[in-house]
Parts: sequence; structure tokens; C-alpha cells
Amino acid sequence: MKGIRMKSLKKNLIYQSAYQLLMVISPLITSPYIARTLGNEMYGVYSYYYSIAYYFGIFAILGLANYGNRTIAKVKAERKEQLSRVFFQMMAMQICMLMLVSFVYFVSVPFWGGEYKANAIIEWMYILSVGLDISWFYFGIEEFKTTTQRSFIVKIGIIICILLFVKTPNDLNKYTAIMAGGMLISSLILWSQLSKYIVFTKIHAKEIVQHVKPNLALFVPVVSLALFHYTDKIMLGTMSTWKELGYYTNSDKIVNIPMGLINGLGVVMLPRISALSVSNESNKIEKYVNTSIVLSLWAGIALSFGIKAIDSDFIPFFFGKGYMRCAELLEWLSVVIIIKAISNVLRTQYLIPMEKDKEFNISVIAAAVVNVIFNYFLIPLYGAMGAVVGTLIAESIVLILYYYFSKKIIVLKKVIFPGVIFLVGGIVMDLILEIVKVRMSIKSLFVRLVVEVCIGGIIYCMTTLSGMILIKKIKDNK
Repeated sequence: MKGIRMKSLKKNLIYQSAYQLLMVISPLITSPYIARTLGNEMYGVYSYYYSIAYYFGIFAILGLANYGNRTIAKVKAERKEQLSRVFFQMMAMQICMLMLVSFVYFVSVPFWGGEYKANAIIEWMYILSVGLDISWFYFGIEEFKTTTQRSFIVKIGIIICILLFVKTPNDLNKYTAIMAGGMLISSLILWSQLSKYIVFTKIHAKEIVQHVKPNLALFVPVVSLALFHYTDKIMLGTMSTWKELGYYTNSDKIVNIPMGLINGLGVVMLPRISALSVSNESNKIEKYVNTSIVLSLWAGIALSFGIKAIDSDFIPFFFGKGYMRCAELLEWLSVVIIIKAISNVLRTQYLIPMEKDKEFNISVIAAAVVNVIFNYFLIPLYGAMGAVVGTLIAESIVLILYYYFSKKIIVLKKVIFPGVIFLVGGIVMDLILEIVKVRMSIKSLFVRLVVEVCIGGIIYCMTTLSGMILIKKIKDNK
């Protein structure tokens, strides 16, 4: 049987964009509701125990999210039997790790579970969902339609269940069960579609072992990334208060909502560039990477300056008046969007598909170590703001190192000039919105936000478009 044909890049971008749009809409519905029902403190508790479960989860899947995607992308054109063999080799390794991690998790819960031990046990469903997740296979064959459809169904179900069953701070366990259970169902749905693409194939232990070393190579940065994406939450929970953790988690969520739209580009492009690397089409890879950087810069700067400009109205509207501490945090945390936007392109469109695993590891480990050090000293003094500073420094370091290891693929003149124009557009948008907010007499927060978003969007688009047209005219006249 023939292998799987290369999918349409445009269609995959549409499917992934639809999924990421859902990821944006979902928290816009649930976060304000949870902030008012579960409360900031209990949400801090949820964030703490979820972060611990997340660490166990990454040990269950190791580096398969990227390694599996990349490996499947390289053999998808082979015969169906060969594709199936590779899938089962990696899946067997994943199941073994899931069993080991689950055992360690249940043995260790009595030692760190504390008064919310029941919540920690419920979170095991999240670990199970990660251990059974085979989305890396679908991403590898560039089949984004299936993953998008199941995500829509599950996300809608989660939203409905939250609105129906989470009513008070005492419903923490219900909220945890809904979130973790929804993720488990999401993973199981993908198994129901698997027979379309593979056939059952017997494998031997030595075939599984061959994937251990390269998988572990990509597991190192996964752990390191987790260190400065989730350790700050664990450190806040142990070194500060549940409230500070709640404020930080909600602020971080606001930043990560728009990041989903930018990250979707990397998810689609990773298997495509992995396939191009096999055929040594370096010119196409360079074109894709530089174009993606420009697009990500445009979106990242718009979102960063936009959030900063409207946070004083957005936070009380979104979470309530008791969350203004989040607005203080977002003043600085919003900068992370720009940094992450570029880092995501370099990571998913060059370092990982081109198998620059050593360089990837060095970058992330260095940033993770720095993040933990800064958190250790700053969190006891400044609480959530200390974690924000640690995150900014860590993300900046990882971007600098990513650039250093990717500089031969980056054409600076194609990136710097548009970047400067976008930055000017962001600053102009921010300044004008600050003036508009002071002079605007509208009382309704919702109406104020709509006006601010519309004015900001128009100003940014007009400024950046004018700048790009000017650059094009200058180039044409040379």
C-alpha cells in the first residue's frame, strides 16, 4: 500500500487556525466564570496541583510531541506497513512510560498532596490523557482535520460542564475532574480514527529501544521548557500565597490565549519542514522561516501592545474588580508575547525539524536554570511580580540562544525592517489608546473595550501597512 500524500498547507493552516481560534474563545468564556465562582485562591490551588501533574505527564510522553511528529513526517510517504511499524514502536515506548509514571505518581501523592490530596488523585486523569495522546501521529501525517474536529467537540463539552456543575469555591474537585476528564476523552477519540491510517503490526523490543535515545534528546528541552513555564507556579505556591499564584496564573493565561494563534503556525510547519529537510530543499526552508518570523512579529507586537494598552479596562471586565493586581503584572508580562512569537518560529520551524537537538537543549536548559535562580530570589520578595521578572529574563535568554544557533537561516534585512515598522505601529497604537482612554467618557467597560480594540486595530493596521508600502517603494526605486 502506498504512503500518505502530502496535505495541502493552506488547508492545514485553516484547520489549525480554527482550532487555535477555539482555544482563544474557550478561555474567554470560562475564565471570567471561574474567576467569579471558583475564586482566585481556589484557582491558585488548581494551578498548583495541575502543574505537578503536568511534570508527571511530560515524563509519560517524554519527547514524543516533537520526536514523534518529526519521525512520522519522514516516513509518511512509505508503505502503510512501514508507517504502522514506526507508530507501534513509539507507542509501545509511550505506554511503558505511562505505566511507570502512574505508579510513581500514586506512591508519591501522600507525601505532597496535603489537604488537597483528593484533587491530586483526580489530576491523574490528566497524566493518563497525556500517556494515551497520539496527536503527534496525526500532526506527522499532516492530518489536522481530525484533531481539529475532536477538539471542537471536547472543548464545547468542557465549557457546558463547567457552566453546569461549577458554582462555588467548594467545586474545585468538580472543576479538576471536568478539565482532566475532558482531556482524556480528547485523547481517546483519536484512537477511534487510527485504523484509517495504520494496520496492526507486531514489533520487537529492540525496535522500541532504537527510539529511546533520540526521544530522550528531545525530552531534555521539554523538561527544561516546563521548568520555566510551570515551575514558577509551583514555586509561587510554596514560597508565596495561593492568591499571588492565582493572580500570576490568570495573567499568564491572558498572555497565552493569543499565543495559541501564533503557535498554530509552528504546529503546521514542523512536519512540512521536516519533510523538506529530507529532500534538502534549503531555499524553501529559508523562505518559510523568514516569512513566518515576519508574520509572527506582526501579530506578536500587535497583541503585546494591545493587551498592555487595554489591561486597566480589560481586567475588571474579564475577571472582576478584585483582580486589578493582574493588570499590574500584564504591564510587563505582555512583552513575553513578542519574545515567544519569534522563539516559536525558530524552535518549530528550524531547530526541531532540522534535528538541531543539541543546540535546542543548550538554549532551553540555560534559560530554565536562570529562571529557577531568579524565581528563588525574587518570589519571596515580590510574589507574582518576581515570577514575571524571572519569566521575562528566561524567555529573553532562550530567544538569544535560538537566534545564535539559527542565524545562518535568517535573512536579517527581511526581518529587521518589517520588525521596526511593526514596533513603531505598536508604540503609536499604545500612545493613542492611552489618550483615548483618558478622554473617553463611556461608563460601560464592554463598550469601552470594543471602542479601544477597534481604534487600536485600525491604527496598527494602517501604520504597519503604510510602512510596508513605503519600504516596497524605496526598494523599487533602487
